[in-house]
Formats: sequence, structure tokens, C-alpha cells
Amino acid sequence: PGMLLALAEVAEDGDVEKAKAVLLETIENLDESAIDEAAVKRAVTKILKQRERQFANSESFALNLSEWRAYGDWRLYFLQRDRLEKVTPEDVLRVAKNYLVASNRTVGIFQPTEEPVRAEVPNRPNLELALANYKGRDRIAEGEAFEPKPEIIERRTVKGKLDSGPSYALLPKKTRGEVVNLTGELNYGSLENLKGKVAATELLPSLLSRGTQQLPFQEFKDRLDELSATMNFSGTPGTLNFNIQSKKKHLGETLELLKQALRTPLLAEDQLEIVRRQQITQMESMQSDPQGLSITEFSRRLAPYAADDVRYSPTIAENIKRLEAVTIAEIKAVHSDFLNSEHAAIAIVGDFDADSVVTELNEVFADWKSNMDYKRIDKSAVPGVKGERIVINTPDKQNAVYIAGTTFPMRDTDIDYEPLLVGNYVLGGGPLASRLADRVRKQDGLSYTIMSQFQADDQDDRGMFLMFAISNPQNTDKVVDAIDEEITRFIESGVTGEELDKAKESFLKTRQGRRAEDRGLAQLLLDNLRNDRTMVYHQESDERIASLDKQQVDDAFKQHFKRDNLVIITAGDFEQSAADAESDQDSGEK
Repeated sequence: PGMLLALAEVAEDGDVEKAKAVLLETIENLDESAIDEAAVKRAVTKILKQRERQFANSESFALNLSEWRAYGDWRLYFLQRDRLEKVTPEDVLRVAKNYLVASNRTVGIFQPTEEPVRAEVPNRPNLELALANYKGRDRIAEGEAFEPKPEIIERRTVKGKLDSGPSYALLPKKTRGEVVNLTGELNYGSLENLKGKVAATELLPSLLSRGTQQLPFQEFKDRLDELSATMNFSGTPGTLNFNIQSKKKHLGETLELLKQALRTPLLAEDQLEIVRRQQITQMESMQSDPQGLSITEFSRRLAPYAADDVRYSPTIAENIKRLEAVTIAEIKAVHSDFLNSEHAAIAIVGDFDADSVVTELNEVFADWKSNMDYKRIDKSAVPGVKGERIVINTPDKQNAVYIAGTTFPMRDTDIDYEPLLVGNYVLGGGPLASRLADRVRKQDGLSYTIMSQFQADDQDDRGMFLMFAISNPQNTDKVVDAIDEEITRFIESGVTGEELDKAKESFLKTRQGRRAEDRGLAQLLLDNLRNDRTMVYHQESDERIASLDKQQVDDAFKQHFKRDNLVIITAGDFEQSAADAESDQDSGEK
């Protein structure tokens, strides 16, 4: 059986019944006005673009072939493509009329009908007949055998500066499907001149992809689909990040769309309302969510800045108030006053011509300046943060969350950086086995998920340990105690020789795997531009990891991991958990 899934999120003050009525009306009363030639073409183009992206990714393609083989024959994957290209509005309306009937759906509130009309499931098709004369098409472009060693990456990377100032790192290479990955960042503003503009800076990235002055939102999306391209924006106050995936033959046209989105975005009031409503609804759902509440409180405790500081972490209620208050005029002002290409960097990996791309990038970023001062916003570890235990009660939630961590001054150039990376891999960062997972999840059976993470910034003096677990609320105190015991044991006795050898080998393989993935490699090259580094830094880091000994790892943890500085936050339905435990005890006594 197939399934159509439709979801609608409604704000707290919204009309759920009205939303449900509109949703069902939309689904069950489709007509020629909704399903016209343009709509069908748009949908087919979008689906075929997704298929092309799957086809260009070996892992995704293999998984899809295995799925179609399970349906009966791997060639159905290609037959479906051929059939998609022939779909007409009449086809869509026909199947909508046949299957999208009231009695063939399930909604959150069950409302029985007096005379249900059952949809008849068709007989299984004759696959041999359907595939009897099937022939494939031209072969997709194959990628080259690229060995992601640091010295090879460095040798093949072309670096330089655009006419208007942005630095670039380009790594042209043959890729499967002639795919190109681009990542970049724009830096702007300062702690002082961005005060009072945080909400505008945080909403701006979401609006950049929602239409330009040349192309309204839907036409902009359609154009990206026609080019088999994706474009995403994100950012924090002072930094705007953008990512593109395109094909070699469409890269120039995709960069033209990037120029429109960056330089002449639509920034329309109606699009702001859509984004605002989505984010507020998400925030409202977090107000009773253990994970959302614990992560928010964790961020606030480790970075206790003043409320008017752009680095301040607001409560969920404060965040909602910010979103409600921001205006489209404020967002437009941030875009026009602050955004520029003077402090930008771009990295590209994939199948493209370097000279042509430089010319096109010059057109994207030409003559784009700002009169606002720029000074990178420092986010070093805040000194004096004391360890404590915070308990957040979230009624009627089945799972409890544990999150704990501490920050301290450290960069990724510190002598203890690699020892802490590998030590954390042993403690709780390993994907298959770790001290915390073996004890808390496997041995004691207390948690569903548990992990630890260590990271150090490449520009700010900020290192951080983080531990995270999900469990039954009744087990939360046991989880806290078990983790504390394992941390104590780890600091006192350190790693074993066998653990260290396995961790070093696994960690280095993981690093190599990330460099073999073009999107991750583009991000790595961008990081190098930001820090004025070459791949020599990464080669030397690999060598330091390979030569680590037990003493280095043990000493680094004893020096930097201070249990008394841990901020521990647990969130869950602890009142109901206590009542259940008391009830169980009474039953046992009886």
C-alpha cells in the first residue's frame, strides 16, 4: 500500500478545527484549478531533481536500488522515472478522485462516517510485461578516484581573492553526475552596532531564499528545481552562511540566483509572517519539551551575558517575544546597512572550470560594501561559570533528558587539543562503543541514547565538553550517578592501551571519510580560509593523533575536565515519576 501524509502545525492561539477543515478541504476537493499543467510540471521537476541527487550519490543510489529490488526488480527505479515524465494533470486528478476520499484517511480526531466508501486497492502489476522491452539511458558522468589526503587536497586547491575582496578556495575534480558543492560566509557588524538587531539578523537568512526582486518565492523555487540546484542560508548575528549544490552545466545560472538572493532579496511582509509563524509555533512546542528546555537552559548557564549583549541566550518566552516584535523594516535595514562582501570567503569543490567560476563570482560580489564597522564577535569561554544541578519538570512527557557540560579557554591549536579529541572518543564520542555507552546503556540499561562531545573553537578561546542522554524519568538520578562514576574512573585511571589504539585508528578513518565527502571538504577549505591555514595544519594534526600515548591523553583530561565545574541539567516528568515509584512501592508492600 502507498500513503499520503499531510501535516499542519497550529499555534497555541490558532483554531485547530478550522485548520483541520482547511487541510481536509484542500486534500479531498482537488480540481482543475489546483492541478494544472504548471503545477504538475513543477512537481515532476522537483521529484526528478531529487532523483538526480540520489543518482549522483553512490550510497543513496545503492539504497534506492535495493528498495526497488525488494519491490520486484531494480529496473523499476528507472521505469518510474520514465512514467513520472509522462504524468498529466488528468492523471493526477484521476488518482486523487480514486484515493483521496474521506473514508480512506486517518486524522488526529476520529470521526466515523455513516456510509464509508472504501478505496479498492488494484491488483499487483505484471512486472515481466512492464519491463519486457525496457532499456536504460545514457550513463551518468562518473567521478574520478580522488584520494583525500591533506597533501593531495592542498596541491589541487586553487586559492585567491576576488576583485571586491572575498577570498576563495577552489578544488575542481570530476564528480559523479558533475555535481558541484559551494559553501561561503559573509561577516559583518560588531558587538556594539548590532545591539537591538539580533532578531532581525536571525530571521534574515530564512527570508533570503523566499524570493527576490526579480523572482517571487514560488518562481525562485521553481527556477532552482529546473536547474537541479539547492540553495540554503543560515547564520548568527555577525555571520551569514550560504550553501549551494548544483551541476556543472547549471552552475553559472545558479550563481546568478545566489546574486539575486544576496543582493536583491524580496524581503516581503507576507513571507516574514510565514517564517515568523513557523518559528513561533516551534518555540511554543519547546516550552513543554524536555530537550528544548534543557538545551536552552544549558546555553544560558554557560554563556551568561547581559540581556542587551548580542551573545545573550534568551529564554524561550523571550525568543517568542523577539519574534513577535521584529518588523520587515528592521530586517531590510540590517540587509542594506550591514551586508557586504568585504569580509567574505567562498569554497567550491566539484566538477567546474576554475577560471569561469572566478569570473562569475566576481559578478556576484562586485561593488558590495558597507559603511558599518566590522569587528568579529568574540565568543570565548566565560570565566567563573560554576558547576550546578538544575532540574526542570515537564509534566506528561515520557522521556527525560540529561545534558551536562563545561567550558574552558582552548583553541584547536592548543597542545592538548588532539589528546582531548581522542580521549573523548573513548569516553563517549565513539559511534559503536565507549565507556559511557557500555556502562549506562548496555550494562545498566538506564538510557536509550548517550554520548559525549568535545570541541574547541578555531578563533575563540572556547573549549567545551558536552554529555547528553535520554532515559525514563524514573532512571534519571541513576543516570546522573552512573555518568559521574564513569567520569571519575576515567580521570583517575585514564585510557587503556587497547582503547587508545582503537580510538586513534577509528578517529583518523572518520576524518578521512569526511574529507572524501565533497560538501564536508568544501567546509574544511572554508575553515582554512577563515584561519589563513593550509592542509599542512590538518596533516600535522593527524600525525599528532597517530603518535599520541596514554600519558598525553590522561594528563590532558586531568588538567581540563573539572567535574566540579559541570553544569548538569535534567528535564522530564519527575513528579509523575515519583508518584509511579511510590505506587510501585505500595504495591510491593501489599
